[in-house]
Amino acid sequence: MKNLLSIEVDGIECMNKIISKALTTAGKAPNEAKNHGFMQQLTLEEIDIHTWEIF
Repeated sequence: MKNLLSIEVDGIECMNKIISKALTTAGKAPNEAKNHGFMQQLTLEEIDIHTWEIF
């Protein structure tokens, strides 16, 4: 079963910290971060096929 989960964080520094940890534990970012002007968004995929949208 594949899940799509979203998480809102308090700024780009927090987002970058989560991304760094995820990428060092076998996670992957299938595409580049998106800058919507008022927010940043990045998709992360875990090894167990969960997908996270961080914004």
